[in-house]
Amino acid sequence: MIEKRVFPVLLLGALLLALFSCKEILVETPDGFAPLEVQDQYAAMSPEGMIYRVRVMKNQPKQNHEFWSEALRNHLEKEGYLRVSSGNEFQAGSLNGSFSEWTLPYGDDTYKYLTAILVAEDTLAVAEASGRHEEYGRHRSAILDSLETIDFRDVEASDIDTWASYSQAAAAGASTAPGSSRGEKPAAAEKGGCFLAGTPVVTEDGLIPIEAVWPGTSLRVYDPVADRWGKRQVVRTIGLAYSGDVVAVETGSKTIKVTGHHPFLVADGRRLKHRPLPGELSAQESLSPRACRWVEARDLRRGDTLVSLYGDLHGAPLKVDAVSRRHAAARVFHLSVSGPHTYAVEHAGSVVHNGGEQEAYKAPVESERAAREREIIGSGAITASLPTDARSERIRVYSGACSLMIDRVEPVKRQIADMAEEAGGYVEESSGERIIIRVPAGEFRNVFDEILDLGEVLYKAIETYDVTDKFTDSSGRLAVAMRARDRLYVLLNRIEDAKERLEILKKIREYTEIIERLELSSEVLEKRIAMSRITVELHSRLKEAETIERPVPFPWIERLHPLYETTNGLAGKAEVPVPDDVAVFEQKGVLRAEAADGTRIRLGTVKNDPRGDSLFWQRALSYHLGPRYRKAETIDLDPVSLVLFTSKKTDPYYYLVGAMPLQEEPTLVVFEAYFPDEQALEQHYQDILEAFGEVQIP
Repeated sequence: MIEKRVFPVLLLGALLLALFSCKEILVETPDGFAPLEVQDQYAAMSPEGMIYRVRVMKNQPKQNHEFWSEALRNHLEKEGYLRVSSGNEFQAGSLNGSFSEWTLPYGDDTYKYLTAILVAEDTLAVAEASGRHEEYGRHRSAILDSLETIDFRDVEASDIDTWASYSQAAAAGASTAPGSSRGEKPAAAEKGGCFLAGTPVVTEDGLIPIEAVWPGTSLRVYDPVADRWGKRQVVRTIGLAYSGDVVAVETGSKTIKVTGHHPFLVADGRRLKHRPLPGELSAQESLSPRACRWVEARDLRRGDTLVSLYGDLHGAPLKVDAVSRRHAAARVFHLSVSGPHTYAVEHAGSVVHNGGEQEAYKAPVESERAAREREIIGSGAITASLPTDARSERIRVYSGACSLMIDRVEPVKRQIADMAEEAGGYVEESSGERIIIRVPAGEFRNVFDEILDLGEVLYKAIETYDVTDKFTDSSGRLAVAMRARDRLYVLLNRIEDAKERLEILKKIREYTEIIERLELSSEVLEKRIAMSRITVELHSRLKEAETIERPVPFPWIERLHPLYETTNGLAGKAEVPVPDDVAVFEQKGVLRAEAADGTRIRLGTVKNDPRGDSLFWQRALSYHLGPRYRKAETIDLDPVSLVLFTSKKTDPYYYLVGAMPLQEEPTLVVFEAYFPDEQALEQHYQDILEAFGEVQIP
């Protein structure tokens, strides 16, 4: 559950949450951590997801660090923390400070929590760090060393707010982050709906607990009228003391805790159109070209499909597994967002309304061209249009992937194999719960639809690559090379001088090598054009599904999948000399290459936040993805550090992944390679490692 990693880290946020503007806080980043890009405070994160941060506020009332340490201790003990040690003194420059350590059992884990206070004349700094017990022990020494480097004496007291004013407002049940409302009554939660502390909100920089979101934060928002995703800023944050019914909405391994009146956007569900609309929606907001409907949390039902940014862990539509209700007294939060009054919560990015009274939002007028494109492409983020007669002159490669819930694996695999053979295709790979088939391009759609009818669809995707230019270029280069070699053979027959004949034979050999490489590349490309691939992953209902015990604090790592592209385009940020026996494709700037045996190479980009180096991200990948695989082996290249994962299946596949930061911008280049079996690994592994080691940054 996400609370296991975020909730204990930020319980102090109810007291210290307002992010105060200041000139600069100087802190040395602890060994093994990477700095986060946040405003008005210092923050860093470890590869495991442990947070360390420092904030500054006015020293009002004017007291020493012993006074503030006592105030902080009283607050945390009321919250249920168990004190391990207190009054541990340290020195940062000329300032004296003290730190305390706490423990908190949470679910199946035990968390350690450190708080530290430093007091200058008119200002004070609060440092905090939290993580699971073993993670905290691993990084404790580095954090204590970092405490001694804190320097905030250049921060002017006139630039920041006070702890006292904030804590008084918090006790009254209102957040006082700049621009937020004060003194709201609990009834506001009943009207518009709110989320409990710890609920992750999808921001431009990743997941942030709702209580740590401040005005000006850029969120991912969905416009249900225009049917598209965008980015908008938070206008106001509101925290309330609430006592009443709390609804727990379970979606896979995640649970969203929310007051009953908060609206969710539902794409599909039983008797959906008969459910009541939330009262605060405008008539414009109740419309959607996807026929979605806003539904209050208390009216959600098991089986509902929620509109979401990412879908579940497999990229499939997000389903509601269970809805329960209980009475609770808790602090709750909600946000006011500019533009379309929505934001996204949890790892999947479920779309929710921002609640409360809002000015009616009018979506921008859609142009005729945009409307035509939307009709052609469709609203799904993971599907692509199939060939049409109007574009039949273009050469395209099609591939499909799906995940099905079925009763028994082997009978369904035999059915899929029979479908491939009847369509004139064949089985490319069959191991464990995965089968990959090739079928003639003309039969692709029919076979793919028949496979989807074999079980409950958990995920489906169709990818389309326009390879017209690539095919034409490859064919043209091959023809030129062959003509040049033929002319050299003619010339060879006319020349009698031994030295000149030797030079011509050398040139013929060079052209022959070029022709062989181009023929191999063309053979792979022609095979992909003629025979479309369909990858099917099967999940049996008759055995308990594997669960991921550890949540991932880095969204891009959570979304990684060996078979599916999840990163952004390169946009010229990196070049890799791919091996000769693979065909290169590119879609939306993401470099892709594929060999005839199904080995795949992908390069894309994600935001480098926190600003970790390649070794930091290697540790993060190994730590968070390792439990999903049988084995994780680290490989250190120059300039990228990688991890080779071996799947848990009887006939395993192999997944090579790593990330390299760019020097001048907060961007990571993500390297991925998928090997379908051990034979493919032996054939391509060294060549791909060499290619990754020769990456060029323009």
